[in-house]
Amino acid sequence: MDGTWVKMKGEGHFGWILGETAVQDVWMGCREGSENMVLFGATVRFYDPKTDAWYSTWLSPLKGLVRIFVARKIEDNIVLESKTAEGFSEKWIFSQITPSSFRWYSEETHDNGKTWMLIEEMQTRKADKA
Repeated sequence: MDGTWVKMKGEGHFGWILGETAVQDVWMGCREGSENMVLFGATVRFYDPKTDAWYSTWLSPLKGLVRIFVARKIEDNIVLESKTAEGFSEKWIFSQITPSSFRWYSEETHDNGKTWMLIEEMQTRKADKA
């Protein structure tokens, strides 16, 4: 992480799976001005009414990552919590949610939650149907 921002253009596809008991989203993206895929991955999540939480697993073959999260609604946000490969606490946050857009960003802390660093951010909008 050197603090360099990379602009990308991509898409995400969301849908119910497994008899409508889970949600899957598939993400793919390229650097602006390129057709080379630099981001793709998938998440599968399901709701557990006993804990009032969603269990979510992110798979990123390009980065060799598997992340397991517990997600809950906190105020108007959906907050997924996990640990990085290095053991730091991280949050993936869906905010500014509307029927046609949302903001997604990730943060991590290296000082047990005293301060949080913005790691990634996406502004998304629903595509117009052709």
